[in-house]
Parts: sequence; structure tokens; C-alpha cells
Amino acid sequence: MTHANKVVPIRPAKPDCANRYSVEEVRAALREGRMELHYQPQYCLNSGRTVAAEALARLRDRNGELVYPDRFIDELEHHNLIVEFGRAVIARACEDLKALRSRQLPGIRVAVNLAANQLNLDCTLADFVTEELSKRGLSHGDIEFELTERQGFSAASAGASQLVKLASRGSRVVLDDFGVGYACAASLRDLPFSAIKIDRLVLQDTGNSEVRLGMLEGVLALASRLGLEVIAEGIETIDQEQTLKTLGFRWGQGFGYAMPMQAESLMSFLSDEVQWPASLVLG
Repeated sequence: MTHANKVVPIRPAKPDCANRYSVEEVRAALREGRMELHYQPQYCLNSGRTVAAEALARLRDRNGELVYPDRFIDELEHHNLIVEFGRAVIARACEDLKALRSRQLPGIRVAVNLAANQLNLDCTLADFVTEELSKRGLSHGDIEFELTERQGFSAASAGASQLVKLASRGSRVVLDDFGVGYACAASLRDLPFSAIKIDRLVLQDTGNSEVRLGMLEGVLALASRLGLEVIAEGIETIDQEQTLKTLGFRWGQGFGYAMPMQAESLMSFLSDEVQWPASLVLG
């Protein structure tokens, strides 16, 4: 399912959750420019074309080794560093997207993850996003934001107004990890979501489970009634892809298509894709 003639990065080793990064180490990484974003492409299942790329934050230690979020997210949350870190991620995503646009590559969106605490603590987040986009000649339609369902964010939360502002200015808002968290129909109705992203756990073993197939069909039906798009996360096999396409899914991402990659690799990835007929994108 990977692109023809494409070298796909090796699946990263499982992060060492026991070796936590301290808040001082996170601050130093930000100060020294050792935060970077890796991007995982998101596809139209029918055409095989890339439509977006999810930005995934990583740190580099001073030896050049990658540090995954499992090792530092808790520190961000506990020390209210999430606002500073979240803004650094948004600024970097805008800068990378500006570079992508300068190469006249396909007009994909970049998806940035938002934490509930980040929204609740950063009362000027939407204005910050507008400023960062404007400085680089980008629009709100170039960036979308994913809010994880696992955190139980609701329309009554302090940061809900920031989501409303982002959506009203043209950014898509996506509910991530759907199916394994705390979302209910009310939050889908009352918050300005444009799409929901099904958690990879819901997709596992769909070919052998009538219950899971029923869950996928139910999500599609609910989303249709609410006017939402549905994105399937965690696609790793041809069988999974075919099942999703048969059910009527249009959008997806997963290791079966591409691993997360650095911005320069993403640009090469998209440059190669421009040259291929859509029928040859998936193998």
C-alpha cells in the first residue's frame, strides 16, 4: 500500500515511557531549537492522493536521538508548559507549510493536535493562530486542529470559545480518537467539529469481527446525520483499506500508507506523488 518507488521510514521503536523527560529538559529543548515536527500523510481512499498531513511533535536530545511525546507530555500538562509548547508547534507547522507552498506542491492541509489544557489556558489561541498564518501568507483553511476525545473536552469547557473562533475563521476542527474516549452526541452537536477521526483500536481486526464492522457502520451513520466527515486512523493492510472503502469511508491514514516523516521528506514524498497517475498511488 505504500507509494511506488518510495522508501518508507522504518516503524519507530516503542517509546521508553519509564525514562521521563523533566520540565527543565523540555524547556531546554524548546530554547535550543530541538523541537521538530514529523508528518503523517492523510489520504483520499478513492484516489489515493494526499489531502493532509498530521503534525506530530518530537524532541531531540543533545545526542540527536528522538524523544517521543510519551516521555514529556505529562510534564507539559503538570507544569502548564502546554501553552508555550503548543504555540511552538503551531508556529513550526506554519513555517513548514510555508516552505511546502513555496515549492508549488499540492495544497494539502496540516493538522495540529490541541490539548484540552492548552485550549483552557490559552485565552488568545485563535488570535495567535491568525497572526502566525498571516505572517506566512497562509489562511485558516490551510490548517486544521485535532482535539482528542480521550480528554473529555465539552462545550462547557473554558476553551470552547477558542475552538468556535478557529472554526469561524475557516479552520477545520476534528475530534480525534473517536470510539475510545468520552465524547457524546451532545459534544458533536454543540462544538464546531467538521470531522471525526476513528481511533485505530476500533479498526483492528475488522475483517473478523461483525461487532467492529457494526461499530464502523454506526459511526458512519452518526456522522452522516450530523454532517461530519469520518477519517479512519491506523490503516495498515489492504484488507482494512478494502473494508473501509466497501463501507463508504473516504479518508484515512496509517502505517500502511506512510510512516511519520520530517518536513523535508514530506516535500519529497509529495513531489513524487505529483508525477503519478492516481491509479498507481496505491500498490
